[in-house]
Amino acid sequence: MLAIGAVLLVGALSLRAWAQSRSAKASLERYASQHAGTDQWALANSAAARFPTISGSNLERRAFTLPADFEGELNLVAVAFLREHQDLIDTWAETAERLTQADSRLRFYEVPVLSEANGMFSFIIDGGMRAGIPSRATREATITLYTDREAFLKTAGLPGPQTIYLLLTDRSGKIFWRGQGAYTEAQGASLEEAIRKADK
Repeated sequence: MLAIGAVLLVGALSLRAWAQSRSAKASLERYASQHAGTDQWALANSAAARFPTISGSNLERRAFTLPADFEGELNLVAVAFLREHQDLIDTWAETAERLTQADSRLRFYEVPVLSEANGMFSFIIDGGMRAGIPSRATREATITLYTDREAFLKTAGLPGPQTIYLLLTDRSGKIFWRGQGAYTEAQGASLEEAIRKADK
């Protein structure tokens, strides 16, 4: 029991360290500087933006190559960059559950995007997240990516890692809709309209 407790403690500490790391803060500061005074959706509205082709694993240790391995014809993907972003994702949970139950084409995923440098600690980081999520369904739908975050943001047409993004995408990587930050009724209505309009 002591050994298990020690592993979980190390996992929790590593997540806290990741969220507060110099690299994370530097990335936020860099993007804030680059996009100061500009429309934050200038990149997001680019027609060339797509969900990046990238490999990762869910918290049940299943390997994925995204976006091809998304299980839905349509997939609502919550992309996060910091541990504190979980609170923002949680604001979308009720809507995501309602929409996936109403539309058999739709799946919901949580995708933490961590820097490549954290890859060497993936066992500890993923283990800490796994231990903190009692729901197997949620663990199966949480896919951790260790990658070049700036390249990910650029390909997806996202302005920076300051907040979360919600992407409605298919298995080809086409992005039908984007949202950001905490859930609002306006964003919810816009998402539902995008789902209705998406090719069936």
